[in-house]
Amino acid sequence: MKHFLLRYVTAVLVLILFVYVDFTGLSEMLNRWQTQITLYGISYFIDASYISADMLIASTQLKLQITQACNGMLPFFFYLAGVAAYRTSLWKKLLWSIVGYGVITIVNVGRIVSVYYLSKINPTWFDRAHYLLGNLLMVTVVSLLLLCYFKFTSIRMPK
Repeated sequence: MKHFLLRYVTAVLVLILFVYVDFTGLSEMLNRWQTQITLYGISYFIDASYISADMLIASTQLKLQITQACNGMLPFFFYLAGVAAYRTSLWKKLLWSIVGYGVITIVNVGRIVSVYYLSKINPTWFDRAHYLLGNLLMVTVVSLLLLCYFKFTSIRMPK
């Protein structure tokens, strides 16, 4: 367990540094790409006239910007760190990384759409919807994904 925690914390730090300290331009490109994927998903639920570049226009006073902190990459990196730190086959890590990315991206789109509509109904709900419910949802999803990953990929010892 100690070794897993050390590998997990190291992976989280490396991945977060990758996102926020951009040495090569790769991080910026990845974040832009993820933001475009997120906006594409959002466009199925919010009319295009309310989407401008990387912003959702809830009202004349409230515009929601999809930044690198909101595009779903951070929750995915926390999940990916757990996948990378756990001892199992490379094939299982790759498979569960792809599944986790898909689930986290879809849930993140739902989170943003929910925050948008709740803020459109009542702008004072934004803080609670975004910071409390939205973040709680993402933490829950990442935790459940990791629990499923650990359960279904654990090494079974013969009896």
